[in-house]
Amino acid sequence: MLDTKRKSMKNTPEKDNFTYIHDDYEDCNFCAQKYKGYSVFKYSGGRSIDIEFCPKKMDALGIVVDAAYSMTYYEVKHPKLFKNQGIPDDIPSYADYLKYENFMHDKDKKGCLALINKKVAAKKNGVFQIKTIPLNKEYLDNCIANKQEMIFLGLHVQLSKISVAKINKDAPHGSGIDEYKDIKDIDEQTKKIIMGLRPERLYHILTAYHTQETFDEGDVENFLTGSKDFIEEIDEVIHFKDSDFKTLLDKMARLCFLWRDKQDVSSEFIKEANDFILLRRKTEYNPIVEFIGVFFDDLISDVIANNRLIECKHCHLLAAYFRNKKFCSKATDGRNCFGRHHSKQDYLRHKGKRLPVKRAWIKKARREIPGY
Repeated sequence: MLDTKRKSMKNTPEKDNFTYIHDDYEDCNFCAQKYKGYSVFKYSGGRSIDIEFCPKKMDALGIVVDAAYSMTYYEVKHPKLFKNQGIPDDIPSYADYLKYENFMHDKDKKGCLALINKKVAAKKNGVFQIKTIPLNKEYLDNCIANKQEMIFLGLHVQLSKISVAKINKDAPHGSGIDEYKDIKDIDEQTKKIIMGLRPERLYHILTAYHTQETFDEGDVENFLTGSKDFIEEIDEVIHFKDSDFKTLLDKMARLCFLWRDKQDVSSEFIKEANDFILLRRKTEYNPIVEFIGVFFDDLISDVIANNRLIECKHCHLLAAYFRNKKFCSKATDGRNCFGRHHSKQDYLRHKGKRLPVKRAWIKKARREIPGY
């Protein structure tokens, strides 16, 4: 009986008996394909932020809602960086890298190899195509022509979690909060109220920047300015002066606040929004402007979905909403896009008739009008 017990104890693995696989690239997925000799990397979990969502409204409901957002970014690296730093940039070299880093586990080769194969398999599942990356091809080609070692391609900001806690006014030291729960685990009625206010929208980050709805003072500002610094560190280029970035950030944050808290889509709102659209059009690809554009696009899509604005089918600027309206109106928006669009369509449909008439008019004008 005692011998049997000893045998079973011997065969039972100890709790702390595990093999550690060293991997500095745990949050990184690399592309098995290459673009003009460069390798593309996707990093996730590097930057994240928690914001307290609508504190005044939630306080009235007796709850606290925290929305956690995370960032995924894309980066291109020159081949010589891998040679200098020994960074694995394909599946076979990644496997070799793991084996080399874990040579100390020679005693447990079978277990070590199994874990390495598991990690390599996970990387294979994480491989992505260049076409899935939010990049500007012209910008990328220019950077590659200049033999830049690291190039920032773009980023995604996404909601990662919504947590809810009840306010406990009977707490020993005054008002406190109960334990946080995931929004999936709270009662349906409260969940419906919270989701009706759309806490998952990305533009709430800029709203929090405007109203300073954070746990620690400057938290959101550090997230936004830190992201700018990070983008420019990768490119080693100043894409936007800090003062200009802050000015633009303040304008966009105010628009986000006006819509979320006031449902205000005034003529001033439309002008500021259109100014940003025009800035993006006339600016050569700028990762910092596009970073602010992530929040702006999310804001405008929400406003349009709620039938407060339309995007003109002709000039693609924003205009006041009317039912079935598709173009800017001279009367309400100061732009006669309706007339211009239909004149253009008429000309394209009847080009054979319209072109000779237009050419005859130009010829006559040049003959009769001095300096035409």
